[in-house]
Amino acid sequence: MIQKFRVQMNGQPADLTYAELFAAAHRLWLQKNYKQAREVFEQLNKVKDQGPRAAIFLAHCLVMLGDYARCSSVLSNALPRSQYGEAASKLHDTFIFWSVGLFIDVKKALRELAKEHRELPSLSLLLADLMQQSGADELSYRLYRYAIRHDHPNGPISLAAQNSLKKGVRTRFST
Repeated sequence: MIQKFRVQMNGQPADLTYAELFAAAHRLWLQKNYKQAREVFEQLNKVKDQGPRAAIFLAHCLVMLGDYARCSSVLSNALPRSQYGEAASKLHDTFIFWSVGLFIDVKKALRELAKEHRELPSLSLLLADLMQQSGADELSYRLYRYAIRHDHPNGPISLAAQNSLKKGVRTRFST
């Protein structure tokens, strides 16, 4: 049985799957509504069979809200050194760079992390979002497609990336 989350959307109650709620939180995150996104990602992060998806976005929200220590703790718990090496500390540093606007460093670090940890499609989604915001439409399109292929079918990262593509990533292939 698929777990549903009871939430309020536009003042109306709604029952959403994990993937649907993740995609909704991702939309809040894209709008830089980090406080509300944090609340949703915190709820999603309590679901233990979904890997570190929500934790990665939760950690980013925490940094953007100035809670660096909690970001570090969330990432350390979600990305244990025994399984992911230095990914937690590298991602923490990357998020701090992001918060102060060092986007060249962020892009480089996320690209390296995404290559090193292909099993974490959240990293490709983060990089695709950043590239989209900076106007690199071709690259963001490819990264969204990559994130979709590397998440499980109808998974939360896949759904969030599909939503971003539907919003209209402009590419030379667009009509």
